[in-house]
Amino acid sequence: MNCPNIKTAPVTDDDALIAELPDLRIEESHSEDMVILQQGHGGDEDRIAIHRWQVRMLAEQFGLLPAHTQARATVETLARRLVKLRERIDHLGEHLHMHVEDQYSLQYAMASCEIADEFISDLDALTSGAVATPKRANEVQP
Repeated sequence: MNCPNIKTAPVTDDDALIAELPDLRIEESHSEDMVILQQGHGGDEDRIAIHRWQVRMLAEQFGLLPAHTQARATVETLARRLVKLRERIDHLGEHLHMHVEDQYSLQYAMASCEIADEFISDLDALTSGAVATPKRANEVQP
């Protein structure tokens, strides 16, 4: 259905749009769980109370904040698993280095450790530090 009286062109100049909005005042309510928005126009003043979680939801919806959703929890779970896998590969590599003289096995273990390091190299950025990436025993300063 096509309505001729409704503008369908997207707004491309956000600054011009914001400049045309009436004054908006934002204040914390006394309960500190709510945010009060006040906007005056034409001698009238409108007020609305929004819970802090609703503000966050709106900010996430419009891309102003990263969403803390199931996807984020999944990323953190997978990150923890990768860190644990890296620890076990590292432990196995140290064990092989101490007890095995087969050069192929030692090189394979070292290559596996390097791949594990690469897998977890950006986890801090992805998880906002929620999953700590441990150092190897030989990297820790006494």
